[in-house]
Amino acid sequence: MEQMELEYLGLTDVGMVRKQNEDAFFCDGQKKLFIVCDGIGGHVAGQLASSLAVDTFRRYFFEPDNNDRILTGSAFKKYPLIQRRFIFAINKANRRIYEESKTNGHLKGMGTTMVTLYLQGDRAYIANVGDSRCYRLRDENFEQLTQDHSLVMERVRKGMLTREEARNHPQKHIITRALGIREQVMPDLYEFDVRPGDLFLLCSDGLSDCVIEDEIAAIFEAFCFDLTTIAKSLVELACDRGGPDNITVVLVYCQPDKRKYF
Repeated sequence: MEQMELEYLGLTDVGMVRKQNEDAFFCDGQKKLFIVCDGIGGHVAGQLASSLAVDTFRRYFFEPDNNDRILTGSAFKKYPLIQRRFIFAINKANRRIYEESKTNGHLKGMGTTMVTLYLQGDRAYIANVGDSRCYRLRDENFEQLTQDHSLVMERVRKGMLTREEARNHPQKHIITRALGIREQVMPDLYEFDVRPGDLFLLCSDGLSDCVIEDEIAAIFEAFCFDLTTIAKSLVELACDRGGPDNITVVLVYCQPDKRKYF
């Protein structure tokens, strides 16, 4: 990114209840790619699904098969090339998980959520499947940039539930889209401008289920872009609330270029 340098940090914690961490994350500051995945299927299956998703996505996102129909087919021409690369790499990961679950009976039903951020120039490209989220703090405005693929959040969007009702709903963990469950999957795709001072947060639902957005924003403000302290504070607060799930956070801060002020 011209005139902007990145500071970034990833942190994951098993939480207070689970025996094993089924989340996975990836940070590459040089290539400006960041990923959070939350495995489903229990123990070995969930952990394998999330790690397969990360490894496969980052491989195929940067080494696409230019003969693939997603990159060349007329049905996908409406998407810019970068977004087609997201669709391609996510479906490669989806297929790998799906086939692995079919060949190993003890892995049946495994899958994973995914949220990924890619920065190029002054643009941010985001894709998500499931209920792992991407937020952005810009100036004093903290907002969720992605939409959850979950039963309760779909009801919220239809006006059938409030966000407060969704937070405590007994079906809040039912997701409606994930990698590895079906032969194909379509991510939601987003594109935003990037400005110096933007701070992005990618997280699994182990954080968002326990810590509300106002509390996340308050921690951001209190620790003034100290990414290590912010990440530890978010994880500690989720654990203090019971930590019923694995907790993963990835922070990406777009620093202003101080050289232009001298």
